[in-house]
Amino acid sequence: MQIDLPQFDDALKSSKLYRQVKPEEPRFLKEYYLRNFLPYIENIIRENPEITYEELNQKLKLDITDINEAIFEASNIYHNYLDLLVIKYFEENPEKVKYYMDLSKDPKYDSFEKVHKSEYEGTFEGNILNYLHTVTSTYEKELSECIDGLPDGYYQKIQEDLNKGNSPKAVFESTSKRFKTEFSPNFLTVKNFNDVAKMVIYGFSEYIKVDSDFLKKEIKTSLVSSISKLNFQLEKFGFIEKAKRIRQVQLERIGLSELSKKLDKMTSSPNEFENELNNLSLGNLLAYNVFYTNRYSKEADILSKAFFTAFQCDLLHKMLDPEVSRFFEFKDRIKKHTETDYSVIYNNDSTTEYPNKADLSRIMRNMFPVEIDYNRFFSKKVTNLVEARRDSSKVSIPGLLYEIKEIYPTREDFEKSMSKIEEIFPSDEQYEMVLDKMAFLHVPVTQTLEAIQTQVYNSKDSFDTHLSEEDELRIFGNISRKKGLVRYSHEPYSENIGRVYGENYNETFKTEQNPDPNIVEDANKYFRIFTPVYYSYEFKNDALIALLSAIKDENEFKNAGIIVNRFNSDRTNAKLNFSTGIGIDPNLTSAIQLHYNRQNLLDILSQYFGDTILPAYEGMEDFCGVSNQIIRPFNKDVEKYLKKLIKDPTLCNTAKNYVSRIYSLTSGKIPDHLCSEVPVGNGKKTRLVFKRRYIDIKNGNIYQIKDGKYVPIEPTNVQQNDSEKAVSANERDDSYEI
Repeated sequence: MQIDLPQFDDALKSSKLYRQVKPEEPRFLKEYYLRNFLPYIENIIRENPEITYEELNQKLKLDITDINEAIFEASNIYHNYLDLLVIKYFEENPEKVKYYMDLSKDPKYDSFEKVHKSEYEGTFEGNILNYLHTVTSTYEKELSECIDGLPDGYYQKIQEDLNKGNSPKAVFESTSKRFKTEFSPNFLTVKNFNDVAKMVIYGFSEYIKVDSDFLKKEIKTSLVSSISKLNFQLEKFGFIEKAKRIRQVQLERIGLSELSKKLDKMTSSPNEFENELNNLSLGNLLAYNVFYTNRYSKEADILSKAFFTAFQCDLLHKMLDPEVSRFFEFKDRIKKHTETDYSVIYNNDSTTEYPNKADLSRIMRNMFPVEIDYNRFFSKKVTNLVEARRDSSKVSIPGLLYEIKEIYPTREDFEKSMSKIEEIFPSDEQYEMVLDKMAFLHVPVTQTLEAIQTQVYNSKDSFDTHLSEEDELRIFGNISRKKGLVRYSHEPYSENIGRVYGENYNETFKTEQNPDPNIVEDANKYFRIFTPVYYSYEFKNDALIALLSAIKDENEFKNAGIIVNRFNSDRTNAKLNFSTGIGIDPNLTSAIQLHYNRQNLLDILSQYFGDTILPAYEGMEDFCGVSNQIIRPFNKDVEKYLKKLIKDPTLCNTAKNYVSRIYSLTSGKIPDHLCSEVPVGNGKKTRLVFKRRYIDIKNGNIYQIKDGKYVPIEPTNVQQNDSEKAVSANERDDSYEI
């Protein structure tokens, strides 16, 4: 497949404009690179001290493949969920079955390809037709087998009873009673007979009921597996540990340090984690998976840049240098000496041939070479520890200097090692050049991935491997037959980019460190690294239809819907932005907040659900002090602690509201402060009721439901309060991709 790429000058101009809107990116990525990516490489080397460059390179190659496979684990979930929506529609509208059955056999729509190219593409009716194409032949085959499996004369009797106008339920009861009287269970068990009879009597409506049960089990199994694999990836690259530190400092700020400790202890083995997930409902698993895919796409985006930087700056060779390894060994040992002391006499004279106190400061700076705002991200304890290591007056000087002498016996040895350490931190100029390359490659790679996606979608062997096993092993480092994993060679596409851009690219991105850049190699690496990022964003959008269905249903989540931060003066209209927030209260340790393109929401709601109205999500301000970057299923210890904590009179209002919301997620009871008082009878008694509001995201109008209809909400003169403004600020903080 040939991709039409823009002229080199146009592509370069676009990439420069893209870079201009992210002036803080080099510094931010350098901080990220040091905090997350280097420790990841360190751990690999620490666990495999004899690892070679080729083996380390292969390890990274496999880890990139694992990232990709974790994303594709959920690839079939949302299509199956759409099938569930179709089944639900048929159950609620049985009179529509014949109409769509006939339509699916119309020569204009009698195949997937024809539906894809028709006016039904991308609509709910298109999903109905595609579902029927999937199940009709199987249904007809199974119905025929059921008819053949009935005792002689039973099928004819069933047809006679139905033709007389008897209800299917009455026919089934009389048929089952007759079987119990006439036949021994040894011939055919009553249960098996009843299953066959239901299929014959109820027909397609019975078949889809069985199919619904099968799909629910299939979706749940896939969701549990997907969440488990994404969780493993987030743990492997340090994202979960980082999220815990962020949550810790945020909870400490509102006086909930003990709750932070309880939540931090919520760890479990992979098998235990899967068991916890299996106890969640389908809707909760769906919300959890969308949250993880959303979180993962942001982390994977930054991680892809770190991988690309490592390859571009030849980090792996440098990390394996013996002097660098000694420095990392010293980093591990230095942690012991922030509080303890050694009674060691150490000559600290400036003329000594050994490393001295000034050299200790140099090591501290090399351990943390970038000025990072630790107070923003980490707890006070972690911040103090970092500062202690920076400030030699706060640490055990004799102990540290003794360790330096052990690791670096001579000044010459020390200087040699320090020069090696500096080499593993790319300069600002190197970062700028790497980011420029990625910005340039981003557009053609995205175009290529879109073309590949279209090719795979239109092919009859959709989602099957496109490579031989030999090619898979050579390109990806392993052989996979995972269901839903798209495998294809990046080489034809990177070679195409090479033909179009090669000479100009190599001349533009030539540097002293890299005098002979190769666009084919760069594009191939960027393809592999960026692919999971691209598909994680795609899957988040695929999941939206399923998620909106669960939200509109209102039985799955007591509180879920559109997050509204701004209103008109009488609060009858919501001011919605280009990016619309969706909030969900699942049975997990935090609420979930996601952002979607408003126009995308409008298109899906109108096509799939017939209106553009969603419930409003209430009480987002309760979470404004704590971002939801990590969530888990509840355990008994946390549930018990929350039940006790919610009665604590010493909590400040911010902490009280936060705890009541978290407790409501495990108890299922909406907190009192989100409810309204309504009178009971004619007396003075009142009771608390959670009143739902509904937002039409097309025009922002706010409604209540009365007598099953949307009715405009009554005007009130309440101005936007500080808590609502705080929510907006929190959204900005939470979107900071750390």
